[in-house]
Amino acid sequence: ELKNHQAAYGAWKKAEELNPGDFRTTFYLGRLFFDAAVFDEAAARFRQTLKLAPRHFRAMTYLGLCSEQLNQSESAIKLYRSAIAESIAQSNPYSWAFVDLAKLLRQTGQESEAFDVLRQAEKLCPDGHVLSLLGQMLASSEPDRAEALLRRAITMDPDIADAHYRLASLLRASGKTGEAQAEMKRFQEAKESEEHNRVKVTALREGQHN
Repeated sequence: ELKNHQAAYGAWKKAEELNPGDFRTTFYLGRLFFDAAVFDEAAARFRQTLKLAPRHFRAMTYLGLCSEQLNQSESAIKLYRSAIAESIAQSNPYSWAFVDLAKLLRQTGQESEAFDVLRQAEKLCPDGHVLSLLGQMLASSEPDRAEALLRRAITMDPDIADAHYRLASLLRASGKTGEAQAEMKRFQEAKESEEHNRVKVTALREGQHN
């Protein structure tokens, strides 16, 4: 939480030595490696997590993200679908699995399926990122609904830069110039905040070999 990733790595490695069967430790080690862009090592940790806790839908989702980075799109789609199904079965639908699946489906040209995934997420777990992505997808075909979705997304999470940008575009197109300029300013602020918070955990690249 304090962004002291190397100290966290050392502590979790020690915890793993003391209790190698704790799936929470392997999961958070995987998260550290993922944030450090060491995707093969992260994937190994998430697979280890799933051996210890086969129903860990967050580990499934992160393993899917690793698969994407390793150019294994089909595997990623299967993992995201499994994570969604498992989270629903546990009465805890995981919005990030929906969002990640929808993004990948769009990238692979499956736009209609991406819509279906986001509509389901809107009903089950409508957080800011779900509504933002759905609003962006509807911007050209249903601008009024898209504007409403983007406003809801921003209310839930004002730090989603893409939501501000797309809303600004819609407002400009409808002649609301002043409001559009205000949203563009918020977009710039959110973008700067994203860049500021993007921590490069390069020490882990060395730490994994120590």
